[in-house]
Amino acid sequence: MVPDRWPGVLDKIAQITGSAGGSLFFKAQNRTGTGISEGVAGIYQEWLADVPGRKDTWTPRLRAADGRFSRVVDLYTPDELATDPTYAGFFHPKGFGWCTGMSVSSPDGVSATLQIERRFVSGSIDDKGLALLNHLKPHLSRSIVLYARLGVQYARSVVDALETVGFATAVITRKGVIIAANAAFQNSEAWVVTGAWGRITFRNAHAQSALREMLDQVSRGDPRAWTSVISIPETEDRSAAVARLAPISGEARDVLGDDAVLMMVTPLAGTASTSPEMLRQMFNLTSAEAKLAHALAAGGSLRELAGQWNLSHETLRTQLRSVFSKTNTNRQAQLVGLLGSMPAIQRKA
Repeated sequence: MVPDRWPGVLDKIAQITGSAGGSLFFKAQNRTGTGISEGVAGIYQEWLADVPGRKDTWTPRLRAADGRFSRVVDLYTPDELATDPTYAGFFHPKGFGWCTGMSVSSPDGVSATLQIERRFVSGSIDDKGLALLNHLKPHLSRSIVLYARLGVQYARSVVDALETVGFATAVITRKGVIIAANAAFQNSEAWVVTGAWGRITFRNAHAQSALREMLDQVSRGDPRAWTSVISIPETEDRSAAVARLAPISGEARDVLGDDAVLMMVTPLAGTASTSPEMLRQMFNLTSAEAKLAHALAAGGSLRELAGQWNLSHETLRTQLRSVFSKTNTNRQAQLVGLLGSMPAIQRKA
């Protein structure tokens, strides 16, 4: 039931059936997951990147096969295989294509397919290998369904625990699809809504663009995703807010897998005490940057502050550029508007 162990399980099954490797794809509510063994990782990653342009004929046939393991040769005629876009058009030219798989579904919405792939020169799995796979099928099916359910339930427990300490939180995928969200997050509709396919959408276009960039950074392994902040400006009918992503680690990562991240939304109105230290923690600023941001939000100017603090104007301009980057703003007026919506910052008369 642990995501990182599925590739090893699939490799073991491939070993005892004389195959190259295996793959698992599942969906449970808005959560999706994969497990691909090392022996076929390259070909399946290439296929997944190419699949949007191809019609998938394998999965519907597998789902109609009463849940048992079935071979390509059981579900396609030779003429069909000779023209099928998945096999004749992709796997066969690359030396693969003798696939054996099963489909799993449950009443609560879990659906999955598990495939064992043989090289083309090896031919299809024989009847003895097929019987062995169908002997293992009940155990594999139970494990897949439990794995998918456990992930969703664990995600809910994570966000509910964070709500008890005041965080509006959701567990989302790298594509921005919600796996689970607590009540506080669901009440954040002034800033963020759930769009088509469970995908998070910010009402503010600039914030939505920033979210896409941060999720891309997560996928690329760019650590800036964890230090950046999405700034949501104040409007006539809502206060300003900030959103940020946080990695999932430890036991939670073992259960939820690499695809899941935390997202937190914090309204800025009603903040009890907006000190430079709070700004430092909220936006990952240095102490000097937080002091500058707080002073500007209170109505100070760069030249005035440079004189008061005995610093050069250029030093403060450098700090301000860093503040812009970390608060996802690009003009001083935009920064002041964001921070000025925090009522504990008192602006000069």
